[in-house]
Amino acid sequence: MFTVSDKFYHILKKYQGLRPAKVLTIRFFVDYQKGRCTAQVIGKHKFSKMPLQIAEYLGLEDPDQYTGNSF
Repeated sequence: MFTVSDKFYHILKKYQGLRPAKVLTIRFFVDYQKGRCTAQVIGKHKFSKMPLQIAEYLGLEDPDQYTGNSF
């Protein structure tokens, strides 16, 4: 359990508003593709790839070095 406050609260609320109503899971994070959220939940493998994708997007050197441990 954790608390979200300040500017991150508004980001979290925006993400929460994007979730489709048909999502029946209690898991918070769902997949986001082609500009919209889907009903599919995000698993540990998808999370572990995110640092690499962020590093590539930011144009950082050696993006392959950014793993799930980066979080």
